Amino acid sequence: MMGSTVTETTLSKIDRAHQMYRDSKHLDALELYTEALAMAKNKAQKIALHSSRAACYLKLHDFKKVAQECTSVLELDQQHTGALMLRAQTLVTLKDYQSALFDVNRLMELNSTSYVYQSLQARLRTQLEVNLICSCLLRLLKQTCSLAPIPESEDETVFHDENDEETISEQENRKNAANPAKNHDASADQHSQGWKAIQKPKGHSGLDYSRWDKVDDDSSEEEEEAEEQLPQYRFRVRKSGV
Repeated sequence: MMGSTVTETTLSKIDRAHQMYRDSKHLDALELYTEALAMAKNKAQKIALHSSRAACYLKLHDFKKVAQECTSVLELDQQHTGALMLRAQTLVTLKDYQSALFDVNRLMELNSTSYVYQSLQARLRTQLEVNLICSCLLRLLKQTCSLAPIPESEDETVFHDENDEETISEQENRKNAANPAKNHDASADQHSQGWKAIQKPKGHSGLDYSRWDKVDDDSSEEEEEAEEQLPQYRFRVRKSGV
């Protein structure tokens, strides 16, 4: 008597849950399916309630819970094609293509002539091959980006030591900043020696080019010396009448 009462209560909850599912009240239906599952006694009833819960989770877009409910069904019945197919489709949505292919291969063992199973198997194999190619290309791209850039010309070729973090120019700039006086003297000496580096033209080897390197206030003395060296000419003026 007690067992029949429990069975009637379970069936009543299942019927109410079915009606709520048809009315798109998926959360309320899920709650009633869960209560009915706790009171279910036989295997067939549990499989049906797990399948109904999976349908509710599918409507709520909770794909991980859908896969879990399908797994619960397959634990009770390993050859349940509906649970295998739904779990494979859910795993595809979750981009777990390897696990989805496992379920499809199981479906092919149960029914190798099904066009739906064959098509899904081919698509999953293609997707896995594409993912493998993409991962290889991505790994190759990372290795390529880690290499040193190739210079476009010989002038751009610069050899660096792996342990040196600074270029030669940066080291020179640091030394010049540390000794500004020494740097100024060196530049002055280099400027004063500039005329010596110029090749003297033929016929003018006796000229002193370094005297033009600096300007002195001795222009008056040079003009007087120049006037003394010039030859002196005398002119006589004679008057003539008309």
